[in-house]
Amino acid sequence: EVEVVKMKEEESKSFQSLAAADKALRSSHHGDQCEAILLFGNILSNRSSPLIVKNTVLLKLADFFRMSNNSNYMRYLILEVFKQVGSTIDFTDAAMNGAELLRRLNSVMFSNDPVARAITLRSLASFPKLIEDKLQIHDGVRSSLGSLHTEELDAAIAAADVLAQYSKVFAEGILDRVAVMLESDSISASMNIKLLRIFRHMHHTPATTLTSRRICHRVLKMFPQISYTLAIQSTLTTLVSRSLIDIPDHIGMLLKSAEEDSRTRVKVNALKNIKNLIRLAPHHEFSLKFLGNLLTSSYSNSVKIAVLGIFKEISTIRPFNLQEHGALIESLMFHENQEIQSISVEILTNLDNSNFQLENQLENSSRVGRFLPSSICILISQLISGTSQDSTLENLTKCLTRICKRHPENSREILLTLLTFLDTCQKESEIIYLLRCICTLASQSPLTENSLNFLSKFFTSVSATPKTNLWLSRVMLTPVPNFPTFPMPSMDVLTCNTAYTFATTGIIRGYHRMSAPIFQQLAVKVSNELNSTWLTCLTEICQAETLLLDLAKSPGNFASALNHLSDAYIRIGSISERGFDFQKSFLKLRRRFLSEVFFIQNFLNEISTELHNRKSDESHQLILGTLLLFLEELASVSKEFENMNKKKLDKISSQILLESQSLASLVHVIVNGLLIRNQNALGTDSLNLKIHLKNSDHFISKKCVEIIDTLPEISSLDPRTTAMEIRRIFAELMECSFC
Repeated sequence: EVEVVKMKEEESKSFQSLAAADKALRSSHHGDQCEAILLFGNILSNRSSPLIVKNTVLLKLADFFRMSNNSNYMRYLILEVFKQVGSTIDFTDAAMNGAELLRRLNSVMFSNDPVARAITLRSLASFPKLIEDKLQIHDGVRSSLGSLHTEELDAAIAAADVLAQYSKVFAEGILDRVAVMLESDSISASMNIKLLRIFRHMHHTPATTLTSRRICHRVLKMFPQISYTLAIQSTLTTLVSRSLIDIPDHIGMLLKSAEEDSRTRVKVNALKNIKNLIRLAPHHEFSLKFLGNLLTSSYSNSVKIAVLGIFKEISTIRPFNLQEHGALIESLMFHENQEIQSISVEILTNLDNSNFQLENQLENSSRVGRFLPSSICILISQLISGTSQDSTLENLTKCLTRICKRHPENSREILLTLLTFLDTCQKESEIIYLLRCICTLASQSPLTENSLNFLSKFFTSVSATPKTNLWLSRVMLTPVPNFPTFPMPSMDVLTCNTAYTFATTGIIRGYHRMSAPIFQQLAVKVSNELNSTWLTCLTEICQAETLLLDLAKSPGNFASALNHLSDAYIRIGSISERGFDFQKSFLKLRRRFLSEVFFIQNFLNEISTELHNRKSDESHQLILGTLLLFLEELASVSKEFENMNKKKLDKISSQILLESQSLASLVHVIVNGLLIRNQNALGTDSLNLKIHLKNSDHFISKKCVEIIDTLPEISSLDPRTTAMEIRRIFAELMECSFC
């Protein structure tokens, strides 16, 4: 009902806007007319506008377009509106009168003003799907191609380019006409190049494609200038990418051009086109010997970059074709050009990945794994000490992360090396790229106490934005051993924003014990009552989650944790300002979920001796009935989590909801599959949940995946052992604290 009311309100607004714009359009002042045209454009762009309103707007604009005598400026404004919305309007609906729109626009084609005809051609081309089968408009475009006025000819070429893409009939009919125009001396070179681009869309039939290629080759022999050569190479690349069967011949032509043509721009353009075709035809192989020689002999960095671009594409598709060029690519790692360095490192990283996947290449992979990380560190050091490009440094750190993931034995050494680079960084972007890499490495090789002390000092000494503080917090809060001795930065030297970032990152990582005192101190420091209330709520939440961490040792903590969550819910309920609906709903669901899981765990402990007692059917049915009630409540909680996640939320809130929903769904699968013996829960439901969790790096997701992997094995055990395993799993789940 609410959505229906909103739709009616939107329709009412659309009709009101239409009436206001129509009144302004009939004004005698040009300013009011221009404003009306722009207002019509807003109505057409609004998706909630009814189709009948859009149809009325289009017909009014077309009528004004037709009647605007001696006012090409007004026609130009209408053209801009048509270009903006032409491809988004669905003319297949019965409410849209596309034929009448074209009739009114096409009437201007009989004007004596070539500028008016040019604007009309571009307006008609704004509706490509509407004009693709209109032969009258096709004839108008063809006749305008013979115009002596530059504006009209340019517009006719643009319209022909659009029509050739959508209409097979037009493309076949215009082919000979374009060929004659290209060989004519009366048309300028710039117009000829625009005409050549029409051949990009001559892919409708094999015969049309073949004829278009022959015409382009003939024009290339007639006009060998660089502008023609570049245009024909790009045009033919687009054309053969649609037909695919002609790709090998075209790659051969491009290789020949790169080898024989002495012009650098032609070489680079040919090599870039080869790179684009490799993506479309990964199965096609050709000799790389010439490219290797070109990489060695060429003095142009742009040519080297183009060749390396081809090698990079091949390294992701057929890496073993590049094994013989590995030494050459290694020699380019320390080239003076940063882009060449970056691409060479990426190629070698891809080659290492391919070697690592083959057992017979493990020795070579180990060799690359030893020298490549240290070489990348040297390059990073040179970039930071000099003038670095952000894209190059970002790519190098990504490659270093990939290498260390495959060779974790190098993570410790590389991590310590990158930490020493932080003090020498000159730009904030450099610090962020290094911290991203360090954060990944720290998950493989935990930070030592000395490293944490260094980061703690660096945290308080660097003058950085919230983004840098966020990454510093993530690095420092990567899971480390001996957490109670964590060297947290002093609150006296941290700003409120930095401390808040540090504490919220700690919540996401599960360090609630550390975050609670930070929020407590911040609640006293801030002057705004709203902020103080929210920080107090966060303190209560962290204290509750801290108690849940020790639930296995002290079961009595559960009641205290629920009390803290209740206090937080009451405090946040006192906030009347908008923007806290998510927090209120989440706290309510969090309490419900914890209560249900705790009740199930206690229930299992109480009836463990009777759970699978086959002799007492009545008791068995009673137990299963009680469990089904718990399951229904958990399914309801999971559904509410899912509904909350459909709202527009920030990234952190969405992650919290996904983890919460996943945990509720896992409990549902365990009870339904192992206790009630629902095979669908152990099969489809658990598989879907595992796929859902696979791409998440949150510790709860990883724990859930580990539990899902053990479910089939547990289901095959005897009933008593199964019950014991389930109680153990529930104890582990209760220790998984999240907020």
